[in-house]
Amino acid sequence: MDAQNTSKASVQLPAESLEKIFSEFKNQKSFLLRCALVNRSWCRQVVKLIWSNPFQPTEKDKRLPSSFFQTLFWYLSEDDRINLRNYYFEIQEINQPTFNYPSFIKELDFGYFSDNYPKGESTDGQAFFEIVTAVCKIILENSTGLEYIGIRAPRLYSVAEEITRVPNFQQYPQAGPVLSQLKSFYNWGDIQRFESEDMPNIINLVIEIKNVTKFLACLGIDFRFIEAVPSLGDHFLDLIKNQDHLQEIFFYLFDSGCNKFLSALSPQAKNLKTLRFIETKKAPDLSLIAGWTALKTIQIHNSLLPSDEPVSKFWEPLATSMIRLNKFEVSWPRLDKDFLLPVINDLMEDLTELKIHPSNNISRSIFQAIGLYCRSLVSLSIPIYEDTLIEFLECLSNLRYLEELTAFAFHDPNFEEFLPMFAEALPKSLHDLDLRLYRVSWDALENFVHRIETKFNKILFYPIWMDPDERIQALSDKYCEVKKPNLFVGINVQVQEH
Repeated sequence: MDAQNTSKASVQLPAESLEKIFSEFKNQKSFLLRCALVNRSWCRQVVKLIWSNPFQPTEKDKRLPSSFFQTLFWYLSEDDRINLRNYYFEIQEINQPTFNYPSFIKELDFGYFSDNYPKGESTDGQAFFEIVTAVCKIILENSTGLEYIGIRAPRLYSVAEEITRVPNFQQYPQAGPVLSQLKSFYNWGDIQRFESEDMPNIINLVIEIKNVTKFLACLGIDFRFIEAVPSLGDHFLDLIKNQDHLQEIFFYLFDSGCNKFLSALSPQAKNLKTLRFIETKKAPDLSLIAGWTALKTIQIHNSLLPSDEPVSKFWEPLATSMIRLNKFEVSWPRLDKDFLLPVINDLMEDLTELKIHPSNNISRSIFQAIGLYCRSLVSLSIPIYEDTLIEFLECLSNLRYLEELTAFAFHDPNFEEFLPMFAEALPKSLHDLDLRLYRVSWDALENFVHRIETKFNKILFYPIWMDPDERIQALSDKYCEVKKPNLFVGINVQVQEH
């Protein structure tokens, strides 16, 4: 086969294969755009991928260009264009687009849309609402089916009156068929950044999803909205009861009165794999999840938990359940051996990922239990302190399959002396290291990198409270660009006043 025929054969891949390949580069937009120039088949697959979630910012504070919105608004009727022009939004006349771009859109996040509000346009709240309504109409009239909807506050805090607007989905006849394919729905954000007249629209959206969606896999609920509008809680409960395929659920600002949501989930929990509690105000009653045998991941962040909350009512039912976790992430105000050890001993023989918040001074017995019961760990994120350094090293020696390690070495002025021992103790299986250091000299840091550089694919350092030094950039350049180009050494230095 000659070179010309070989070149042709190399690009004639099935559409399904191209889709899988390009999806691996979904966050590298410039690379994808170059791929789109290869031929028509590649171009179509790249356009489908980029337009599947066009509103998500690819870089901080970088909004979509005005041409993006001009392309979208080509699909509006003349009456809708006139309406937008009444709000001082300039709509240009362009040629018919090459593709039906809105038909590729699979994800709609109102917070991301707010982040990408066109620069130079009116920041009047009503004008912004009309833009959101027009975009939703375009998507619903052209989309082959949305898979994700997110209702949250904007990320950039720099859009029209710094708010998010949500239109009434019940005004669109096409909403039902488009929402019937929904896989993920998240309601999360600062409720003060939503207009009061938007709350009925949010309720209508939940009702519409409840009525037409039967294959929801991921659901996120922010209980601030339910506190503001109690009827919304009833609709979410009905939504949960109608779902048989839920795999992940996310609760934000969970309170004791919200245990009824766990009760409602029990009949539908046969497929549930992930349960997340963020900023919990009351300990959830985890005796309600005892029969959720498919559950593999629990994430609990409880920084708002009252100091007098009895922690035992959380840990005991979890420790005595029949659940066998693969991933456990916990941040608890009073995390110590009396509460964590039973969970490790009873639940974590199959654990592959463990993350413990760095605010907790982990005891010797915790490290001993991790080394004894969690030998299948692939990823570990944990704080280490001066009085537990030896136990930490012994723990590492038992983790023969560990591939990723994040270690928070806070409040230890002697950690520099520990670095050589740490370098020798790192498991051979480890290839990604994220090390948060405290008061380490640049000489010690450079010697440490030199000892371990051949072992890793990626190294990240976050030296805290270090004196500024011209070698900061030199060390990063040495290992990023000169000595080992494939090794990513991130030097993120936080210089603070002493």
